Amino acid sequence: MYLMKVRKARKPDAASPLKRKRAGPMAKYRKLTAGGNQSATVQHSSELKSLPTHTRLSICDRAGVMQKVKFSCKDQLAMKTAMKMTWAQSQTHRRFLHKLGISYESEKTQRSVREHLLSSCKLSCNMMQFWEKDELHPNSTCGMLQRDAPAVFIENLPEFVTMLLDEYEKAGKLV
Repeated sequence: MYLMKVRKARKPDAASPLKRKRAGPMAKYRKLTAGGNQSATVQHSSELKSLPTHTRLSICDRAGVMQKVKFSCKDQLAMKTAMKMTWAQSQTHRRFLHKLGISYESEKTQRSVREHLLSSCKLSCNMMQFWEKDELHPNSTCGMLQRDAPAVFIENLPEFVTMLLDEYEKAGKLV
């Protein structure tokens, strides 16, 4: 058994120095009773889970912890494009982030937003040969491998740029 003095503030909204002085001994006490750092973390999370929801929310609010993180469709499409993911890879990514508490729009919504964004321009696709560095592949010559890959391009680029400039001007985004 381990006994210790725990400082308690008289006012509900105590100053930061007192909070720090109080947090140190509480962390040490939690570590001793739990049996180590990892167990202390588990114990701390169990204590938070045992609290009523409104108390837990107020604690998280005071700590500055957001409850839910949500990405918009445009952010999701930008991430998918930047990471060069397929739709299947995007689904796996979305499932992983969902376990962490990050929510996404549905794939159907993402596809409809994508169609809306790309509806005003005509895209064409051709299979082109690209060279990539791959020294371990058995078919590589001098460490380079030739592969066919789709290349997408806008058919009428000046018209597309003019349309984007008009949209930005209406939205007041041009300086």
